Amino acid sequence: IETPPLYENLTAHENLKARTLALGLASSRIDEVLEVVHLRNTGKKKAGHFSLGMKQRLGIAQALLNAPKLLICDEPTSALDPVGRKEILDILSSVTEETTVLFSTHVLSDVERICDHVALLHDGSIVVQGTLENLKRKGNGEKIQIEFERRSDAEACLKKYPESLQTDALTIILPKRADITMPSVMADLVSRQVPVQKLEKLEPTLEDLFLEVVEHETAPCHDEKRTL
Repeated sequence: IETPPLYENLTAHENLKARTLALGLASSRIDEVLEVVHLRNTGKKKAGHFSLGMKQRLGIAQALLNAPKLLICDEPTSALDPVGRKEILDILSSVTEETTVLFSTHVLSDVERICDHVALLHDGSIVVQGTLENLKRKGNGEKIQIEFERRSDAEACLKKYPESLQTDALTIILPKRADITMPSVMADLVSRQVPVQKLEKLEPTLEDLFLEVVEHETAPCHDEKRTL
């Protein structure tokens, strides 16, 4: 439902009425479906005057008229503003009790918000798949972010962990290593009496996992060279 076909000279209700007539469906679900996509109160406003988000919602309403077992959505939040994106994602979440939603998107934060099973594709092939929780466990683990009060402490942290990422003058993200854990970092800061504004775990994201997978897939393969 990336760009749903609509009769732009008709209202939302009239669009769905035309859909039911064309497909031989009962019109009894029209008001119910319009309520689901928050378009029941658009009155006589023509679809041609709808915002892009409203058109996307009306497209979803068309697809829901026959109570499908599977709803396939291809980039439904593409080009929408934050409010429009939230509306679409809320709608897709609300219908999952009645239908399975296959949601295709490159916005991985949207996936994390509404999906329970995920498949990541690279070069047209599935490189990893599973539940959202299990996929996050496949990554290199969470990172630890420290926001210092003093720049000198941040600089000292960089010297101690040169692989760290510095996001601003006071904030350091520690490298992912087996010897770097939240308890060990806290103990180190306390022992040296280093004041901090914030110390938190950064949970791995799907974007982190995807980048790790892509880097692994595209890493050059070097044949072992032997001298005889």
